Amino acid sequence: METLDEIGLRHKTDKSTMTHHYLGVYESYLKDWRDKEFTLIELGIAAGNSLKMWHQAFPKAKIIGIDINPDCAGYCEPPIEVYIGSQTDTVFLDSVLAKIGVPDVIIDDGSHVGADMIFSFRHLFPKMKAGGFYVVEDTHAGAYIPTYAGEMESNGRSKAFNFFTGLVYDVDVAGRGSCGNAEFCINHPSETPAVPEFSRILECAFFHCSLWWFKRR
Repeated sequence: METLDEIGLRHKTDKSTMTHHYLGVYESYLKDWRDKEFTLIELGIAAGNSLKMWHQAFPKAKIIGIDINPDCAGYCEPPIEVYIGSQTDTVFLDSVLAKIGVPDVIIDDGSHVGADMIFSFRHLFPKMKAGGFYVVEDTHAGAYIPTYAGEMESNGRSKAFNFFTGLVYDVDVAGRGSCGNAEFCINHPSETPAVPEFSRILECAFFHCSLWWFKRR
């Protein structure tokens, strides 16, 4: 079986070792998904190369692309589905989910603007299937480059950096219960600290270079 990177190179996606070297990481998480039926959404289509790669690598998956550029509607053919709209338009996003069902994998390769990355995660992550993955790509832009990240906060880090790395607090359930059993910690009778916003749905987080992964509980 071809590796994901080999397929990516053939389709000339910048996720491959041609540019970003992301596909080895994707392979490590999704190696058992190659013959699985699931739904994958990618925010950001560009020329459609990565959507075509996902379709070839995961032939039983439903592949969905979202982009704000109307031209992207013509870059892929069925069964790949393309929807035109903004990753920060909740009405649009919910209309897509109503058509395609509950997603298993969401990849944010969209605007790379830090505020957009946070917005899309907040809205879409709770709507994912348990056991699924939410992936944020090119964090070197949205978390670090001022054009994308915006002004730095008081600790000298961007809002996106502080938000996403701060989700470790949610994974740890703010230290409640003092153990590694998340359900016990969530249901612990302590009134303080309160159960963090994402603790009930965020199982774990993985931070790779420019590529951050979050697993849905």
